[in-house]
Amino acid sequence: MNSGAGSEIAKHVYYRTLHIVNGDVFGKRLEEIDLSGIILPWRENLMEGRVPTLKLSSSGEYDFQSFNSVRSLELAATESLDAASIWSVLMDQISIVANSTAREVVVWIECDLFDLLLLSQIVDIIQRIHRIPKFRVSLVHSSSNLMRHSDEVLAKMFSERKTISVETTSHLLSFWNAFTGTDFQDLRLWEEKTRLSDSDIVQQFGRMIQSLIFEKNTLNLLGLEAFVYQTFEQLEFQPVSTSTFLAELQRIHGDRHFLTDNALKRALFGLVSKGKITSNPITDMDLKLRQFETENNFASLEYNQYFGNHRLDLVAQ
Repeated sequence: MNSGAGSEIAKHVYYRTLHIVNGDVFGKRLEEIDLSGIILPWRENLMEGRVPTLKLSSSGEYDFQSFNSVRSLELAATESLDAASIWSVLMDQISIVANSTAREVVVWIECDLFDLLLLSQIVDIIQRIHRIPKFRVSLVHSSSNLMRHSDEVLAKMFSERKTISVETTSHLLSFWNAFTGTDFQDLRLWEEKTRLSDSDIVQQFGRMIQSLIFEKNTLNLLGLEAFVYQTFEQLEFQPVSTSTFLAELQRIHGDRHFLTDNALKRALFGLVSKGKITSNPITDMDLKLRQFETENNFASLEYNQYFGNHRLDLVAQ
């Protein structure tokens, strides 16, 4: 199999299977297995930065260029990377899906929030580009880290892959519309509907979102702020290192969470700014934010306030 994006994949005009994986590391790992097809590492981090609504261009087509312009600036600000290079990568992977000659697209994910967000985006892109998909869309998912599985287990998981059902597709598309929209109530309504689903993936996804969106009454906090605050409660607000805090977060919340260093920093910034905690309890983390973040991310009306560290009532100090 061949890993990579853009020109590298373009060399292989005809291939039966397009494998979309949750990162370059696992993409290289999957190369070691004798599976047919091409590997596309999906290079996005939807836990970081604003995710705008995908709009129609003046020509009546979906404006992925403007969408990815926003995403590239957000990711560049959090990852200290070049926005133009990020934009090219984001556009390239959409182009690969749009022009794929594969008969089947297989999405490999772990059942954490990071990967489920990617899955919903990928399904949405496929649906928008191919109104009636010209290929089968299948799912390989693991409750644990995919990297820990042997070649034999990964090959078996691939052989037992399931086509993503119409119901699951519908739930994922509805989630993406709510996630990229501006009405917080839409996400609440979506979560309520997942409780009636027959799909294990949808129910698990719904539980993750439920743990993020519902307010803790005494604090009026949402999302990652609530996660972080509850964890500090267990630690009795004693100063700790980042590694100690993340270990406690994992113990309390398990695989429902996915918290990058930048997301944790923003959640702490929000808690301190709101006066919910008086100072930063994590001893090895500097809370200073980039000027870009304080001027843009926290002020945007379209910002995904579902993850409470980006609430609109947050005043950047």
